[in-house]
Amino acid sequence: MSGTTLRVRLRLTGGLPPLDRSVPVDASQLPADAARELESLLRALPAEDFRGLFPPPVPDSTFYELHVERDGERRSYWYHEGSLPPEIRPLVQFLLNTAGSA
Repeated sequence: MSGTTLRVRLRLTGGLPPLDRSVPVDASQLPADAARELESLLRALPAEDFRGLFPPPVPDSTFYELHVERDGERRSYWYHEGSLPPEIRPLVQFLLNTAGSA
């Protein structure tokens, strides 16, 4: 990770009860093993910005916004509970766990 900038922000909105939570993670502030794990988990994301909003969300769905900035390049991804791919769920859980331990 040396010499690279990597920041990820997860925003959760909607759901029951309604929530609006933002989880910022800066890889430079993580222990080396956690930064490597984050890098590995990010490989599950599509190469381009993505709006995974199909199938249509059910009422009161939780929405997930992921924003990734790496060396000035930004990518954004949008999902709802029903469209969040299984391979991205570990990344979401990692980000929530990291924020919870901060």
